Amino acid sequence: MTDKIYERDAYAESARGTVVFARTFGNRTVVSFDRTVIFPGGGGQPLDEAEITFEKSAIFEGGKGYVSFAVAEAYRTEEEAAEGKRKKSSEEEDGDDVYYELVSSGDEKIPSGLLSGKTAEMRVNMKKRKALMARHTGEHILSYEIKELFGAENVGFHMNDEFATCDFNALLDEEQISAAERAANAAVRENRRVFAEYFDEDGIKDVRLRKKTSWLSGKMRVVFVDGNDSCTCCGLHVSHTGEIGLIKVVSSQKLRGGTRLFFICGEEAFEDYVQKHRIVTRLGEKYSVKPQGIIAAEEQKDEKIRALTETLRKKSEFVARAILEKSERIGGFDVCISDVIDDTEAEIITKTGSGSPSRAVLYKKGDGRIGYVFVSPGASPESGREEKTSCALLCRRANELLGGKGGGRPSFASGTAEFAGDFSEAAEKFRGVFADTGLEQI
Repeated sequence: MTDKIYERDAYAESARGTVVFARTFGNRTVVSFDRTVIFPGGGGQPLDEAEITFEKSAIFEGGKGYVSFAVAEAYRTEEEAAEGKRKKSSEEEDGDDVYYELVSSGDEKIPSGLLSGKTAEMRVNMKKRKALMARHTGEHILSYEIKELFGAENVGFHMNDEFATCDFNALLDEEQISAAERAANAAVRENRRVFAEYFDEDGIKDVRLRKKTSWLSGKMRVVFVDGNDSCTCCGLHVSHTGEIGLIKVVSSQKLRGGTRLFFICGEEAFEDYVQKHRIVTRLGEKYSVKPQGIIAAEEQKDEKIRALTETLRKKSEFVARAILEKSERIGGFDVCISDVIDDTEAEIITKTGSGSPSRAVLYKKGDGRIGYVFVSPGASPESGREEKTSCALLCRRANELLGGKGGGRPSFASGTAEFAGDFSEAAEKFRGVFADTGLEQI
């Protein structure tokens, strides 16, 4: 049975252990020690980032110095280690032993047959572990407060290197989330004691639990936050809530009829505040208002943009109608040619008026290119006008005459071309699109 130092001392950073199991499964090397400080993951908390170091002379003939291996994965049973996959239930159930899959940090091959009986030093990245411990303890407190205040149960929890998520089986609005967040941070400031105790199946019946994992049996580990939360959990936690520093819910979303919360703790929460404070300060300076006035200033800006957009729309409609009045009737199309309109006005021209007229527009885009559009709503197989008024056919001719690219359907086509010459020259070529095509005067 592996002596799991991390269960009684979550702050143990290193330890020496002796290899009691070493096997190779395919290209994977797995070992187990008589004692370990490396938390294998569980309770929603990831595997520790850790390194295992051997003396080279112990495993390589004539070796000098030391060789270190990273821990890629951890397993609760030999069966899991052989399969290279953790069973879902093992995230909460604790086996007697812990098995680590090793990865070489260099070109060194891992000689599993030579590891048994050898002693190694294990070292954990404690900065990362402490951050995860704070986040995990924060999840306990936040879940407790949400259940106490609103009766919602935590039905899912996950952590990664950036944030944690909690899933609750009820819809929670912004005010409820804020209330739970405030209550949780009050418990953090009170620096309550956090500890774990073990119970058998009879003893646990007398313990008031927020949550008990349904498949647990035998000896069960319960984590208590003094005067606050209590639930079964195999994860690692801080010893006092004050170490969490701050719990901050950064976003939420509806999920399967409930709510998923995204939250951060400790240093991550502080850095998040620093970044957002910097943003708020700069926005306040930009609008010459206090932070409380930024939203109102943004709304005023949006209203001005809407008003300006409406003014520009009316201006574009006025210009489009003026150009349309000067259109030329060629081959059944109202042909509009202008070097003072843009994409918006060209689109308005093709859609303005009644009777679904066929129209063609040539215009100067302002970026060294020209654009052309053909619209013929009546050009369809059902109308019998498809071949004579095919916009796709006209666009292909425009591509040839203007050196452009484009295409479309019988009822609509468009294209663009690089054109460095005089616009009037492009206009004459565009009129030539309708020549010798057999189009009728419709």
